[in-house]
Amino acid sequence: MPTIRKQWRYVPAKRLVQFTQEMDAAIYRGRSEGESWEAIAYRVGVAHQTVMSRAVELGIPTGRINRPQWPAERVERMLLLMAQGLSESKTAKLLGTTKNAVSGKHRRISRQTAGMVSA
Repeated sequence: MPTIRKQWRYVPAKRLVQFTQEMDAAIYRGRSEGESWEAIAYRVGVAHQTVMSRAVELGIPTGRINRPQWPAERVERMLLLMAQGLSESKTAKLLGTTKNAVSGKHRRISRQTAGMVSA
C-alpha cells in the first residue's frame, strides 16, 4: 500500500515584540553613536531585522552611516601609486585598506573627473 505523504505548510511563529521607551531610546542612541544593527539588537534582546523594522517605524534611516572618509592625502597617494603602475590590490595593501575600497574610490574619482573634462 503506498504511503500518502502529507504536505505541511511551514508557518513561522510570529513573536510579537512590545517595544518599550527604553528599547526605542537604545535604538536611537545606538544609531547616533554609529553602532551596527547587530550590536543594537544584542543590547535590546531581539533580532536585528526586528530592530531595523522598528527603526523604520520610528523614522530612523536604516542605511549606512558614518562611512569612513578618504582624506585628500590618502586619495593623492592612491592616485600616485596607481599612476606608478601598481595594481589595485598592491595599492590597497600599502594604504591599509581593501582592494574593493580602492577600486570603488578610483571609479568614483574617474566619474567625477570625466564630467569635468572640457574640450
